[in-house]
Amino acid sequence: MTYLYGVKRKIVTTADGSKTLQIEEWQEQYHSMHGAIQEAYHVFIKHGLDLFENKAIAILEIGFGTGLNLLSLMAEMKNFPTLQLDYISLESSPLKLDDLARAHAPFAEVAQHAEALREALPPRWHGTHMVPLLDGRLRLHLLYGQAEDMLAAIDFCADAWFLDGFSPAKNATMWNRDTLGHVGRLTRQGGTISTFT
Repeated sequence: MTYLYGVKRKIVTTADGSKTLQIEEWQEQYHSMHGAIQEAYHVFIKHGLDLFENKAIAILEIGFGTGLNLLSLMAEMKNFPTLQLDYISLESSPLKLDDLARAHAPFAEVAQHAEALREALPPRWHGTHMVPLLDGRLRLHLLYGQAEDMLAAIDFCADAWFLDGFSPAKNATMWNRDTLGHVGRLTRQGGTISTFT
């Protein structure tokens, strides 16, 4: 097995006074601890709620990070009790469990989901891992490795994309022609793309 130990991270204070994780090499922060769940909902979840009326959908995400997009989605699924969801997320540098626990701590509104997620996460080994959540209604497919390599091998089709892998200025590979070509190839007709960037 190839272990993924990730990049160097440190705790920093954001402009709003909250603490967050930062990738030292890029000087990029994961999120503010204030309002990050609401921000994830607004950017990634809110505009795709019509998809949730379907019985089964697939969401592909580049940049699992702290998992807050997934946690926001898990909280929303209570309003759609028949929905079956495949959530495929790519991450080149998975966080350690203690870092995830620190990142999740401020968000009481998703604490139960966050604990369930951390308990179910696989080892940080290169490759594909399937994690059932919400009694099997949500199937988290974690792909640990470089996005461009993993995308070339995927045969899922996405109803929606969450592109959340830091800015093109710092993480250019995620936004290059090859990677975005795979995004186009793997998107269903009428699919959506959302990003902070």
